[in-house]
Amino acid sequence: MLKLHRAWLICAGATLLMFISTGMVVNTLTVYLPYILTEYGLSNGEGSLINTIRCLSSLGSMFFVEAYYRKLGLRRGTALAMALCVLSYVLYGLARSFPGFCLGAVVGGIGCSFGGIVAATVAIDTWFSGSRGTAMGLCTAGSGLAMVILPPVLTKILEAAGVSAAFLSEAAMMAALSVLILLIFRKETPAAAGLTPYGVQEQIQTQAAAKKGLSHGYFLALLLAMAFVGSVGGPGFNHLPVLYSSQGYDSMTVALGMSLIGFVLVVGKCLFGVITDRIGAYRTNFLFLGLLVLGFIFCCAASGKAWTLYAAQFCLGVGMCVCTVGLPVWAGDLTDPAQHARTVQRFQTAYSIGALLFSPVPGFVADLWGSYVPSYVLFTVQAAVILLILQLAYRQSEIRPKIEGVSPKSY
Repeated sequence: MLKLHRAWLICAGATLLMFISTGMVVNTLTVYLPYILTEYGLSNGEGSLINTIRCLSSLGSMFFVEAYYRKLGLRRGTALAMALCVLSYVLYGLARSFPGFCLGAVVGGIGCSFGGIVAATVAIDTWFSGSRGTAMGLCTAGSGLAMVILPPVLTKILEAAGVSAAFLSEAAMMAALSVLILLIFRKETPAAAGLTPYGVQEQIQTQAAAKKGLSHGYFLALLLAMAFVGSVGGPGFNHLPVLYSSQGYDSMTVALGMSLIGFVLVVGKCLFGVITDRIGAYRTNFLFLGLLVLGFIFCCAASGKAWTLYAAQFCLGVGMCVCTVGLPVWAGDLTDPAQHARTVQRFQTAYSIGALLFSPVPGFVADLWGSYVPSYVLFTVQAAVILLILQLAYRQSEIRPKIEGVSPKSY
């Protein structure tokens, strides 16, 4: 009987970690906002500020994540991060006014940073030597699963019992899943479990690509690309419903399109990792980022016909996978492997800055031009620039498939 390496159990724990810290703390909060405004009388501006404060808190704490895990280790670090995530939703559940929700947002932002992509990267780096792209793809899919599973459940609780009961119920769910994560992370390293990292022999036998370090200028260009990833993956994604509504699509068609992109995102994250492990990130970037550019082109051509919407959502669902799973893969490929977690932290910080800076752009552009389409022209250009910078960086570092057809493993 085939016995799975314990590393895959760690991968499942990291997936649950992303399910909580990103899927529940960040993504499902949008489900609550209309009910918060109605039940507690908050203004639209105050409702938007709750998410903005969480973003700022997350960005501020992101600078300390790598040092945090170096000091505390994986198990204690994730324990504290999950405690903060649970506390944030308890505070939301107890809040009755805008300041109370702001406090929950600050705590949630810290929990999201400390329990997010850097934590998952530390876990995968520790336990995997080969198949890291596949493992990271599975981890990042956890954040998307939360948006597939939880919104209908939360909506029923919100309508039956109100905002407070829904927040406290989700906090209890987080707490239960956190206990499971800590049990999975009981052994922090393969050596503590009497094992070697998964894929050690595979990695030894794989012909590696030649690699040289990137110049400072190329690294700064990569940070610019990560900021653009934050732009297309943040406001570029969040404004899709209002783009299509303003272009004459009915609400049901828009809803079906958003369901399609959610499903494709979950599947695509797993596929990105698998494909990267087989043919390398250099080739995979052309496929996924190329579809991202094509998806935004379809957005710019939105004309009220359903097929253009569904084509755009499918292409964007595939392409936007890179907004999560791409960052650790690129960081491992293009920079010193010994600094992988720190590089992911820097990439994630640039991503967050880009998302914040470009967040108000679509609204202002729509006010000025009377349409969201010009913003999606900008997102199209940004997606193309991301692809250009990344592939130039890969050429500079010489991480490309060998001529004889042997594909290097992703980071």
